[in-house]
Amino acid sequence: MPFSEPRVKYVEIRDAIIAMLTAASTTINEGLSESVIQIIKGNPFVTTIPSTMYPSVLVQFTKKTEEIKSFGNTNAPRTKVTITYNIYAIVRVMSSSEDSDDEVAKLADNIEAVFRDNTNINGNVDWSVVIDMQSGSGDIDGTYVSMAILTIDCIKNMT
Repeated sequence: MPFSEPRVKYVEIRDAIIAMLTAASTTINEGLSESVIQIIKGNPFVTTIPSTMYPSVLVQFTKKTEEIKSFGNTNAPRTKVTITYNIYAIVRVMSSSEDSDDEVAKLADNIEAVFRDNTNINGNVDWSVVIDMQSGSGDIDGTYVSMAILTIDCIKNMT
């Protein structure tokens, strides 16, 4: 009889992340000059964001790793699954690149606060943590666009 374990449902976890961020709009928008317009699935390098839809947050599944923890009495391995998502926080500001960078830093911090307050993503994972954040900016037709990429590891113990 082949070994079978519960499946990790990447789309359900991604959608739970989107729902969690959407429900935390007060925290997400704290200190921002404009409220976030949309929180959606996608990759900003292929998903077109119209100029009227900034600030935006996009969520993308990026990878899964699995670690066998023990075989126990039943010879069925227990595994720790790590599912990684990128959260893209994107802002567009007319005034200056410094203002744009400040806005995206605030948005990234607000997103991280939501994950600190809800580490199990409403019961969809055992634990989650922001493991990395990178940011950058550019000038597009006289406006400044800044993006922060937050890398989130979601841990799920499977038995």
